Amino acid sequence: MNKITYLCFLFVLCFSIKGQAKTADNSSTATAMVSEIQRVRVDFVNPLGYTRHLLLAFTPNNAATDGVDYGYDARNIDTLPDDLNWMIEGDRYVIQGVGAFENTKYYPFGMFIANSGNVKISLTALENFNEAIDVFIYDSLLNTFTSLTDTDYTNLVTKGEHINRFFITFSENSSLIGASEANNALSLADTTFENTSFQYLNSSKELLIKTNSSTFLSDVIVYNTLGQRLLNLSHINANYVKIPLNDSQTRSSIIVSLLTEDGKQLNKQLITR
Repeated sequence: MNKITYLCFLFVLCFSIKGQAKTADNSSTATAMVSEIQRVRVDFVNPLGYTRHLLLAFTPNNAATDGVDYGYDARNIDTLPDDLNWMIEGDRYVIQGVGAFENTKYYPFGMFIANSGNVKISLTALENFNEAIDVFIYDSLLNTFTSLTDTDYTNLVTKGEHINRFFITFSENSSLIGASEANNALSLADTTFENTSFQYLNSSKELLIKTNSSTFLSDVIVYNTLGQRLLNLSHINANYVKIPLNDSQTRSSIIVSLLTEDGKQLNKQLITR
């Protein structure tokens, strides 16, 4: 090997080693960043028994935001009749990347139900948290917190689009959630329930519900303020219904959920005492 060839060989060798070292450094940095991401994994079981896996990821140094971030968020590309998704700027996602973890943060779900029935939301894993954290499901309709750290959230949910009803939170403080978001779960989507009346008859302990002549009820569900279902009437097919309630069901307030055949829903809180 002549001198010029030898020098060229050394140059290429040094460049290759330097490039490999740089690649290794970049790879190590990327691996370290991935390992620092804190993950909250949640499963949703729909009324038909199918499971949706969801991921909420907290990024170091606020690499992502609460908005849409390319490379961190993954859209829902499925068309399942019963589903739970993260809602980011009005769109549906199955993975949401956000900034650094703060226990004052909350993140809204959208629950889309075509088949009324029981649902379950579970916490399946917490990854890369140095200290234990609390994880809750806040139901703004019932104003209840369920600790996913201790138990699953289960409930009977009627068909329809439940937007701004369910949130994942890390403290039991509903005042952190914007009033406009939480109150949306108790608002009317359109004029379907215009002129609908609710009346509790103290003498007979009956709940009287009457809708307008063009709105026929399919289901009526009554909850207490703890989120426990007291009763569920199905296949009503009428615009007038009278429901008997016992003393244990009317100790303070109740929440009444009305559902029509075409999936429209109205929720109303009533004081019975």
